[in-house]
Amino acid sequence: MRFQDMQQPWISFLRWVSATNYAFSAYMRNQFQGVDVSCANGIAPSLVTLLQSLMPRTKLLRTPAVERMLVQPGADCIMSLDAVLAYFDVTWPVWGYALSLVIYLLIVHGLTFIGLCRLAYKERR
Repeated sequence: MRFQDMQQPWISFLRWVSATNYAFSAYMRNQFQGVDVSCANGIAPSLVTLLQSLMPRTKLLRTPAVERMLVQPGADCIMSLDAVLAYFDVTWPVWGYALSLVIYLLIVHGLTFIGLCRLAYKERR
């Protein structure tokens, strides 16, 4: 699910303080960047129904033309996985996500160290 599609838009700011977001985005970038996949076989009609149930507010998925394109796309169908990265707004390079994780780790460890020092100071009194 994209952060923009959440019902409570105020919660989307949490992505900037989530290590999981940075790690998953780096993983997606590493796996999907520059990869093209053949989609000539289409997908099973049962999966189209599942996709429609998972995204009930997307009316375009219920049109016969889109259903036909998903089930029988044609012999020359090729899907670029860069579109998945663009859809989920994974735009940073992998090193940017790795650097973000290192900075996150340093901040969390620094705050933990400060907290433990304050606790030790209170205990000494």
